[in-house]
Amino acid sequence: MPTFDDVVRNITHASGPCLTYYGEDGRIELTGPVLLRWCDKIAGLLLDEALITQQARIAIDIPASWRHLVWVLGALRAGALPCEPDFACGNYSVAVCSTVEGIDRALAAGIPDVYAQPLASLALAWTDALPAGAEDAAQAVMSQPDALVAVPHGIDPSWTLGGRELARVLTPRDDLDGRFSWISKGPWEDAARAIGVWVSGGSCVITTDPCANVSADERAVAYPAGAD
Repeated sequence: MPTFDDVVRNITHASGPCLTYYGEDGRIELTGPVLLRWCDKIAGLLLDEALITQQARIAIDIPASWRHLVWVLGALRAGALPCEPDFACGNYSVAVCSTVEGIDRALAAGIPDVYAQPLASLALAWTDALPAGAEDAAQAVMSQPDALVAVPHGIDPSWTLGGRELARVLTPRDDLDGRFSWISKGPWEDAARAIGVWVSGGSCVITTDPCANVSADERAVAYPAGAD
C-alpha cells in the first residue's frame, strides 16, 4: 500500500529542484530539503499548535501557488485531510486563507484555528490588518522546528485529492519519473499531479501564465497526456 512516506523519502533524496514555480511574483525554485522543511514546519504547526487529531480536516483557501502546494504537503505529513473549503457546511479543525474575505468566512464558521497566509514568496508576515481571532501563518510557520520529531498520524488512502483517490495519487509510475512542466490546472489538480510526480521520483515545473512555454528553459517535458 503506497504511503506519504514514499513522497517524503523521494523529496529528501532529490538531487536537484523538486519544484519550480512561475507565479505572480516571478520564479521560485525549491530543492528537496527546502520543500521538506516547509512541509515539516506546517505539519509541526498543525500538530503542536493547532493540536489536530487523526484525520482532521484542513481547509486550504489559497489560490494556485507554491504556497498552496506546501500547505497540502504539510497537512498530509501531519496525517490530516487537506480540503477545498466549503465554509457553509464544512467541519474543519483548521483553516488557512490568503484573503481577508476568506478569513472572515472561516471565523464566522467557527473554525477553531484560522491562519492568514500571505502569498508573496518573500513575505515574512501578513501585511493587512489581521482580523480578530486569526493568526499570522507566515510567522506561525517560521517559528516551528525545521524537522518533525515524530509523525503520530497516518493518512487514509481512500481520501481524495484533486478528484482522485489518494491511493492512486501515491502509486509510483514509470512515466512520471522525470522533469515535467504544465500550465496550472488549478490548486487541487496541481497538487495531485505534483505529488504523483514526486512519489515517482520526478520534479515539477508549474506556471500560472497560460501563454508561457517554460519547458525548454527548465529542461523539462510536458506533463504526459492522459497521465491524470
